[in-house]
Amino acid sequence: AIFNGPKTIDRPPIYEKFFALFGTGVVSSKGTKWKSRRKMMNPCFRYDILKDYIPTINQHAQILVERLKVEADKDFTKISRFLSHCSFDAICGKKHTVQSYTKPFSLLQRTGFQQ
Repeated sequence: AIFNGPKTIDRPPIYEKFFALFGTGVVSSKGTKWKSRRKMMNPCFRYDILKDYIPTINQHAQILVERLKVEADKDFTKISRFLSHCSFDAICGKKHTVQSYTKPFSLLQRTGFQQ
């Protein structure tokens, strides 16, 4: 696995702004706290549970591909923001267009959060 431990996962600075609201869960925690919470979550990631989400994941992967096609002619593109938005929409099961990747973060930036 690419991420084989909690020390290899660095989260964007925006996560720290959400700690006060959401606390430190499996997504936002680090170190031993991350390891114990991730171990608790392992049963949720069995194939028989995840297979029902494959159509949703595929839908959002296709939207991601279309969005990245627009970026292909540019000299540089920071794909991490596109991947984050795609992941967020897939996890939440949102069924929107390519614009859905920019809406949540635009709203957050207007309230003072920086990505």
